[in-house]
Amino acid sequence: MKKRFNTLSRRVFIGSLFGVAAAVLVSSCKKDNGYEFDGAVTAKVQLVNANPDAGPAQLFIQNVLRTPNTVSYGNVSGYNDSYTGQQDFSIQSPSGTVLASGSAQVDAANYYSFILAGSSSNTSVITVKDDQTAPSSGNARVRFVQASADAPVSNVTANGTGLFTALNYKGVSAYAEVTAGTYIFRLVNASTSTVLATGSSITLAAGKIYTIYSKGSVSGSGSSALSISAITVN
Repeated sequence: MKKRFNTLSRRVFIGSLFGVAAAVLVSSCKKDNGYEFDGAVTAKVQLVNANPDAGPAQLFIQNVLRTPNTVSYGNVSGYNDSYTGQQDFSIQSPSGTVLASGSAQVDAANYYSFILAGSSSNTSVITVKDDQTAPSSGNARVRFVQASADAPVSNVTANGTGLFTALNYKGVSAYAEVTAGTYIFRLVNASTSTVLATGSSITLAAGKIYTIYSKGSVSGSGSSALSISAITVN
């Protein structure tokens, strides 16, 4: 009887070890899976491709893909979840070539845009927090990001009225509130007042928040020429 009891005890003990090992394995797999959030508070991240030489791009954070679809020049991925804290990131081509990389603080319950900026000879990532604070009634909120590497220090006008000033490459303006309506934004050389680029007419809706950004090159032509685009961030 004693021998049978010892044998049974050993079987129970060994079975328990297997159970613990399996639980640890499952736990480890879930921890390493960047898409397993399990109710955790996350941040929202998106990729904006403002580099005419980069080709289609994807955003990785901690080596985990955050943009299920590739993002072509002049387009935006839309927001996807991300873990929070100080995060290493890279922007890669579909073949895995790293176009740019860095580190950014990503805080819980906040929204961020990773803007692939510049050109093949001067590629950078501009990481900006997309403030979700609603504008006053009847207004929209806008800011400007200077993502063109060879543009001189520039001012930005909206329907001919000065809105932002003295933006260098990778410069990010503060937010400004404007009355909802239709606008044409222009990028103007701060020294000579020469118009560098004129955006298409855009209707800013009340209650919405926009990032207006430059892309392309002063020396470029066609689709690579300096231009102005806009995205909605709320």
